[in-house]
Amino acid sequence: MVVSLAARLVLPRGGAPRRWGLSFAIDFAAGVAVLVAGLRFFGHDGKMATYVALVAVVATCEWLIGKAWRP
Repeated sequence: MVVSLAARLVLPRGGAPRRWGLSFAIDFAAGVAVLVAGLRFFGHDGKMATYVALVAVVATCEWLIGKAWRP
C-alpha cells in the first residue's frame, strides 16, 4: 500500500494513476504471484531471491502503471 501511495510523489505528475486503489490491487496481485512462485520454486518461504523479485516486480508494475517511461 505504501508503494502505491508513494508513487504519486515519485513518478512524473502526468503519469501517476488517479485512483490509488487500482494501483494497490495490481501491486498486490503481482506481489502474491511472485511470492507463490518463489514458494513453489524454492519449496519454502523466506528466500532473499524471492524478496528481491518481489521488490523488482512491484516497482516495475508501478513504473508501467505510472507510464514513467514517457518524457
